[in-house]
Amino acid sequence: MIDVTTVFSVASAILFSLGGGALVVFGLSKWLGGVWASRIIETNKTELSQRSGDRTRKIEALMKHYERQIEEFYGPLFNMVHQIFVANHIEWELLNAKSSGHQAIENEEKREQIQDYFQQNYYRSFHSETK
Repeated sequence: MIDVTTVFSVASAILFSLGGGALVVFGLSKWLGGVWASRIIETNKTELSQRSGDRTRKIEALMKHYERQIEEFYGPLFNMVHQIFVANHIEWELLNAKSSGHQAIENEEKREQIQDYFQQNYYRSFHSETK
């Protein structure tokens, strides 16, 4: 006949061995999960770094494009418009002569000559270049 203490000792041995095995399995699964998590995190970091680099390169390319556009188009356009304003200011000063202390030109023929001179030599070429 089987003794109760023998049954308890066999049952406790089985439970202890299962519990120890479970502890080993738990420890190994925790370690393996940590390794996998580290690899996944590293992969995600690499992907995010790559995407960030791609985005930075795209932004830099756009900036270079805009800089080139400003240098090649808007810079010369601004200079031409500025020259038109300067020529207009000089013409106005010659015709009105208020700031130089001289009298304004009141002779209509002389005024038309000055206006024609500016039109022929400055405004037409400035406007055609601006277009």
